[in-house]
Amino acid sequence: MATARVNGTDLYYEAVGSGPPLLMMHGTGLDHTYLRPWHDELADRSRVIYYDQRWHGRSERTGPADHATWIADAAGLLDHLGEHRATIYGHSYGAWLALAFAALHPECVSSLILCGASPAFDYADEVIARAQARNPVAASALLEGMQVGVPTDAGLQQLWHDILPLYFHGEPRSDVLAATRYSAPGFAHGMRCLEGFTMVGRLAELAMPILVLVGRDDYITPPSQAGRLAAEAPNATVVELARSGHFPFVEEPAAYVDAIRAWWRP
Repeated sequence: MATARVNGTDLYYEAVGSGPPLLMMHGTGLDHTYLRPWHDELADRSRVIYYDQRWHGRSERTGPADHATWIADAAGLLDHLGEHRATIYGHSYGAWLALAFAALHPECVSSLILCGASPAFDYADEVIARAQARNPVAASALLEGMQVGVPTDAGLQQLWHDILPLYFHGEPRSDVLAATRYSAPGFAHGMRCLEGFTMVGRLAELAMPILVLVGRDDYITPPSQAGRLAAEAPNATVVELARSGHFPFVEEPAAYVDAIRAWWRP
């Protein structure tokens, strides 16, 4: 447990294991805790670096909140830790940040591991339609959260409670977010930054190996979106987890970690 002074703010981070670095980027409005303990399995072959992005978790809520700043913070954290080249992992919103980081700093990225990814969020109507077909009550809460926003951290926690059934193939696992420090401002900043963000037309620039993990029953970043990534990125591999939604590391932890181990040679 430590903080790093990076670009005028304190970033909270935790590192486990030793070896080539693996930098973990979490989803918007959440923090690093939901990625643990599942990814600790990879600490036998790498230095797994978890951190809370600016405006999230135990990091400071200060300064700019946009993709350029979050990317600069990630680069600054690696530099602070003496790591100049890393595998970058991104889940959900973190996958967009990981892709953008790789496009801006390809020299710092040995490989990318993405989970719950798409090249852009340009299919919101499809997401809402799938949500309504699956769980109308949760879909209504999702739509309100996207359109109206969430003013408080407690409100964001309630929103996640209401929409969590959409994110799982089986029964929702509330324990995945049990330790989360929610950030309504972080969520709002993230959603604002999605407007106009796209990696379409830029993925061909990413020459590094890319692993895209996707749950077959992921309603928000479905296999079709993983296919869009793989169709444009020249060195991408897609692995589909058959009994998972948006959190395959929770629903199929063994198959998930095995897929990473089989592909990744840090």
